Amino acid sequence: MKESIYNYHYPYGEHYLFFNGRTKRIFQASKKNADKFQEIICNPDSYKEDCPAFISKMKEDGFILEDGVNELDLVKELYQELRYPEVYQLMILPTYRCNLSCWYCLQRHQNIDLTAEHVRRIKLHIRKYLQENHIKEFYLNWFGGEPLLRYDIIVDLSSFALQVCQETGIKFGCGITTNGLLLNEERIKEMGRLHFKHFQITIDGCEEEHNKVKHLKGINTFEKTLKNIAMIAQEVPEVDCCLRINYSDKTLAPEVIMQDINKYLPEELHSLIRINPHKIWQIRPDKIKKEKVNDLGIQVSKSHFTTSTCVNSICYVDYIHFNCVFPNGKLGKCDNDGLNEQNGEIASDGSILRTEKYLFEDFDIFSENSPCATCKHLPSCWGPCPQKKNKNLMQHGTIKCIYKNPEQRMKDIIESYGLQYIKQEKSSAEVYV
Repeated sequence: MKESIYNYHYPYGEHYLFFNGRTKRIFQASKKNADKFQEIICNPDSYKEDCPAFISKMKEDGFILEDGVNELDLVKELYQELRYPEVYQLMILPTYRCNLSCWYCLQRHQNIDLTAEHVRRIKLHIRKYLQENHIKEFYLNWFGGEPLLRYDIIVDLSSFALQVCQETGIKFGCGITTNGLLLNEERIKEMGRLHFKHFQITIDGCEEEHNKVKHLKGINTFEKTLKNIAMIAQEVPEVDCCLRINYSDKTLAPEVIMQDINKYLPEELHSLIRINPHKIWQIRPDKIKKEKVNDLGIQVSKSHFTTSTCVNSICYVDYIHFNCVFPNGKLGKCDNDGLNEQNGEIASDGSILRTEKYLFEDFDIFSENSPCATCKHLPSCWGPCPQKKNKNLMQHGTIKCIYKNPEQRMKDIIESYGLQYIKQEKSSAEVYV
């Protein structure tokens, strides 16, 4: 037997965290036991007689493998499974307009909406794509601009897609990223009937800071947003309701943020709401105090909200069955593309017409000229995001790591998600400690 090449172990407070990047399994050990556990994982054959239960569990969770196993082949198989699911995800931006103007927003808000002809072609495309690609599950994502400004289009296309999927036996769901201000009880109930499975709604720090960023005259947007989130949890408790907290070095005040959230979200709803903190992308990582990020995670747990536990996965843009329709009717792969950067459109019969492929679509991250193939962090990173990958390929003919210190980045990820994962997966943690 041998140790996995994708193992990590780091000191964390009074414990050590052990993590496997391929299987995403994690456990903690006391400082007293950590060295012994590491010794066993590194030399499993020497301890198979003395620690059979521990070694068996380490094999099950991927920390230890049989000598003949090629672990890179396992990672390749995992990558293929992630890229080629029998699921079609179609993201639609019905408008570039927004009722807010957040300073950090990537979108240039413009008065552009999908037309009736665009909607007609999207309907033909949905039916055609599902039939021709043997899709078993269809997921419709709504993005913007503020998508709820064109609630009529959301209802029209979601209703159509639901009907098509019911006729063909395909599993169906919708998701939406919204500022939440245009939601109300009637819309939330209707969206529940239309199989909305996911809502992502963002706040910007505490109530005072949020209302500076998301400012509407005469409206406490923080209060309205939180009350609408509470309504989602009450009316459609089965959905994944994600409250995303965008923070900067100036707005990261964990206790104040959670006090303000708890003021508007009743405690009995906390278990139905997932909180996902995110650094605003324009802020340099070295400006953020890690202790404050960890404290926010502790405050979230103390309030009994659900938290995100996933470690980096493949970007949805890399899915073979993913497309994005922009408000001008054009078709692309990445929702961060500019308005005139798309390389496709939906034809009058619903088929996809592309002028050219993105370079990243054919690039093999396991090829000899890719640094990813031999990188320990590969199954937790999967290389740069497709947009950056495409830029690298255009400029250099290959891709380059975009992180100055990838080892530290992995350490931060493992620390951020590790203890919460252990808390939610108690059975796996208890095996080790």
